[in-house]
Amino acid sequence: MDTMALPHGMKLRNPNSRARLAEAIIDKLASRTDVDLDTDLLLPWDRGAVRDTDELVAHPVHSCDHRADHLDKGEEYLTLLRRFHDMETMAGQFTDSVGAEFDTTCALLAHLGLLQGEPGNYRMGPGAATLMRIHASSDLTIYQCLLDPRITELPVHEFAGMFSAFTFKDPRGRSVPPVNPLAWRAIASHHDDMVALEQSYGLERQGAITANGTRSVAAWAQGAGLNECLTMGNLLAGDFINGLRRTADLLAHITQATDGELSDKAYAARQAIVRGGVVDTP
Repeated sequence: MDTMALPHGMKLRNPNSRARLAEAIIDKLASRTDVDLDTDLLLPWDRGAVRDTDELVAHPVHSCDHRADHLDKGEEYLTLLRRFHDMETMAGQFTDSVGAEFDTTCALLAHLGLLQGEPGNYRMGPGAATLMRIHASSDLTIYQCLLDPRITELPVHEFAGMFSAFTFKDPRGRSVPPVNPLAWRAIASHHDDMVALEQSYGLERQGAITANGTRSVAAWAQGAGLNECLTMGNLLAGDFINGLRRTADLLAHITQATDGELSDKAYAARQAIVRGGVVDTP
């Protein structure tokens, strides 16, 4: 069967346009209908359309000079209405997914005791205020570490170094052992526990951790030079400086999230890695 392109701008509501189109179609079919093929296609193609009955012709709308414009606007309205309903459906699905994730997060926090009460009527539990002030992807792991004396009782320089496990990325080349193996095993254990717990709730938020920057940051906190720290950690200067700045930000969060000796230690650790021209005090 041959094909035929419609003339640009043709309006099929116009009877004259439809008549011309019908003649063109008949011409295309002539070679087949002349031999009695596809004769059914010669029947009126708009036989399902509404006919101009006396009652319809007598209706005021039928004689409106702007009827074609009204039809165009009506079709435009119906198209926009369908799109509006589609967007409503999409928005409802999005809201449902966000709501479901929120409910799941609340259930996980209730499991840890950070929220108390029943679903839909939670209240903040012990430790929730601390968690709220830790702005990091691994916030739950960091919170657990702040409860662990294997980490909180570290010397100031090692405290700064071990919390860089949450802010540095794995460097190129060989891996570097942690500045404090016992503290690293504690951090890694808390991280594994939180990852497993989140996965059991269908969540995945805990960021990766690495020990590779811990020695360099601890040495920097004790006054070591830049080249010494870069060589020690097999780090590029840009990676080390950016990691230091992120570590300083994290230690500032911990300072504000905790109180007493732990807050003082986090503050001292941050001050130890702040140096003008490299990591500045905001």
